[in-house]
Amino acid sequence: MIRPLWFVTTRSFKNRLLSRLHKLRSPRYAISMVAGLAYLWFFAFRRMLATDAGRNVSFPATGFGLDVISLIALAAMIFVWALPDQGGGLTFTESEVQFLFPAPIRRRDLLLYKILRQQPSILISATMVSLFGFRHSRVVGLWVAFVVLSIYFTMASLGRARLKAMRIGFFSRLLIVCVATAAIVTLLVYDARGIFSRWTQSTDVGLSLRSLPSMFHTPWVKTLLFVPRIFAGAAQPLTIQQLLVSCGSLIVLGVFFFEVAAKLNVSFEDASLEASQKHADTTGNSRRLGRRVMFRRIPPPFRLKAAGPEVAIVWKNLTAALRMSIAWVVIVLAIFGALIADSAIVGSQGLHMSVTAIGLMLAALFPFLGSQALRQDLRLDLPRIELLKSYPIRGDRLVLAEIAAPAIIVSIVEIIILSATAITSHVTGSASKLAFIGSPEFIIIALLFAIPICLAQLLIQNAVAILIPGWAIQSGEETRGFVNLGQRLVILGGNLLVLAVGLLPAAVVFVPLYLLARRFGSNAFMLAMSTAPAIAILLTEIWIALRFLGAQFDQIDITNEIDAAL
Repeated sequence: MIRPLWFVTTRSFKNRLLSRLHKLRSPRYAISMVAGLAYLWFFAFRRMLATDAGRNVSFPATGFGLDVISLIALAAMIFVWALPDQGGGLTFTESEVQFLFPAPIRRRDLLLYKILRQQPSILISATMVSLFGFRHSRVVGLWVAFVVLSIYFTMASLGRARLKAMRIGFFSRLLIVCVATAAIVTLLVYDARGIFSRWTQSTDVGLSLRSLPSMFHTPWVKTLLFVPRIFAGAAQPLTIQQLLVSCGSLIVLGVFFFEVAAKLNVSFEDASLEASQKHADTTGNSRRLGRRVMFRRIPPPFRLKAAGPEVAIVWKNLTAALRMSIAWVVIVLAIFGALIADSAIVGSQGLHMSVTAIGLMLAALFPFLGSQALRQDLRLDLPRIELLKSYPIRGDRLVLAEIAAPAIIVSIVEIIILSATAITSHVTGSASKLAFIGSPEFIIIALLFAIPICLAQLLIQNAVAILIPGWAIQSGEETRGFVNLGQRLVILGGNLLVLAVGLLPAAVVFVPLYLLARRFGSNAFMLAMSTAPAIAILLTEIWIALRFLGAQFDQIDITNEIDAAL
């Protein structure tokens, strides 16, 4: 039975690879592939070819490094038993379900096929991880470690289902894992009490750090980390002999884990159908819409009454943004707010300057980061473009309604960041190098330019969805890989170029007027008057771009490139 299963695995991988290569005939795929490979070459592989750089990027192959990897492996092997899933379902594709489940093969063979099917992706992952830090494993060690660890996770998944049949549910397993974790931590602290006492008595920091590995060499800890250390010995061996011994031991462990998983005799077919359908639905949603719904029960921002389609689109996108992407915005603001509060409590001049610099950098980057995080615009609705084109609304008004929701959120957050940064800079005093950020000049200019720049950035992002929709919609096979990386880089480069060209006329007008206004006094009225022509130019460019994109949207053929990308 191994031979036909291996044939299916290898032929599927070969066909998938050939399908990717055939797509290179499309200019989009070819350009994206070249850009992705060039990025990896210049920022990763080129440095690794140098001897000194290769030594720097490698994870340290020391005894203490093995201990750290052993602890990580032990944590993974323990916490996998605390996962809430207890159906024992294994993920298969729709074709595999229809082909293998009715076939006259044993459950043992289905488990074997799942292991074989994972080999190409595990080998690629092991190669990349080996290149980016674990070079002593020679790829083989990481490959064997990942394979055996995946077999262990499969055994644990079936084991959780068997425990459920024995009336040991999730909360009981969670309690057992918590007790075991607390016991292990207590054991480690108890054995390391001598080291901690030396730390408190010694003033030599280097000596204290050098004594840290000794806590892993007590008898109890050695026994506890015996199996995880085998994984560590294969992932980052100190010698070739250790690599060979660890790989051989892991192969024996892998066979043992597989036999245990097969002997559990869990009826996982129904659970596998459910898990496979859930995985397909989740993957399809993330590929088509680009986001998952994080908070389904967040209420809409306002009650939708009888109004035109523009208001309905804004309402829909605001609700989608709150439910899908607002968490990232809240996290960014919470972290920045915590930094400001910490600087206010401590009262350190250096900390004030650091927080001001972070706020200035965040304010400069957030129009880009926010437009990527808040994709509730045409990038969200493009797969349903046939519905959008049926609305009784002009193209330019529809484009404006689509970008209104993310523009409102990004602009509000940008104003909050700028205001908080200006206040923090004002606290630093006039002696600080960043005191100009708290000046009325900077505050007025920054706040006046914030909203037009955010609008321009979102308009550029949505222009990609209208002018080249094939670049905005990813097919099912493009969620990762060189093509996806290269496509993002090409779009980012074009985004920066278009934004720079769009800001150039406004900058040409703003600079001389600003210098002239300073000669007559830096009051708020003069600064606002000197800034107004530049902002008028930006708004005029945005209006022209809206009219142009609206006309292009009305001309989109929904049966051409969009259906091909989907």
